[in-house]
Amino acid sequence: MESNGFCERCLERGIYNPGKIVHHLEPITDMNYMDDNLMYGLENLQFVCDSCHKEIHGNQDDYYFDEDGMLCQRK
Repeated sequence: MESNGFCERCLERGIYNPGKIVHHLEPITDMNYMDDNLMYGLENLQFVCDSCHKEIHGNQDDYYFDEDGMLCQRK
């Protein structure tokens, strides 16, 4: 879906919120991270706002980006 910078989930409801996060529809795991179609294919990516991303993941903040841009898991 071409969203012109808006959250794709919000657009489906007629709401115009800016998108901020590229979400993988099928989660990336240790077993599939080498699959380029899964990682980078547009059919597996969705542009969403912070609120929708938290809704998708149940408000979990298990992961964060450190000051070097590396994805880290909270302990």
